[in-house]
Amino acid sequence: MAWNPNIPTVTNRVQDDLDAIRENFQHLDQLAERVDELQTVSELAPIANDLQTVSGLAPVVEELQAVSALAPYVQALLDSRIVEMGSNSNGTYVRWENGLQVCWLPRLTLPTQSSSQAYANWTFPAAFVDTNYSVHITQTWQSGDAGAPKVTMAFTQNRAESRCSVRLASKNADLVDGDSWGVALVAIGRWK
Repeated sequence: MAWNPNIPTVTNRVQDDLDAIRENFQHLDQLAERVDELQTVSELAPIANDLQTVSGLAPVVEELQAVSALAPYVQALLDSRIVEMGSNSNGTYVRWENGLQVCWLPRLTLPTQSSSQAYANWTFPAAFVDTNYSVHITQTWQSGDAGAPKVTMAFTQNRAESRCSVRLASKNADLVDGDSWGVALVAIGRWK
């Protein structure tokens, strides 16, 4: 049969179009894997605010851990009631039912005895049961001087159940004869 130019060439346009569509949408197959991940993330939306709050706590995590380390001691105090409190010229004290006692004195004046030492005795406002208490010198200052003193050491000596000696020392002989130094003190131990 002879070729007739008036008869159109047979083509399969529908099949060609379908193949082109499939080829165009092949890149969407890769997105199918991501759809599952997106659904998982969208399930987190209700707790997003909680996650932001927790992430806001990140800078204070170390502080929170330090505070949580004190929790057993705080709980011991909370579980024990105060059985006695008092003040006198030697300071203030608190006694808990579990045997803990805390004494404090906001200011004890220590006259300078030499260029390297100042000392005085502290009689506790209430006696401890033994000498296994700790004394903490929480602040030192020099009379008439708002600046920090050059004290290099603070310690206690001559410990007894009812008193101790408090000493300030300086390696550089910064303590001038006749000057007075002030200290704030806290003693922690047992009363029974």
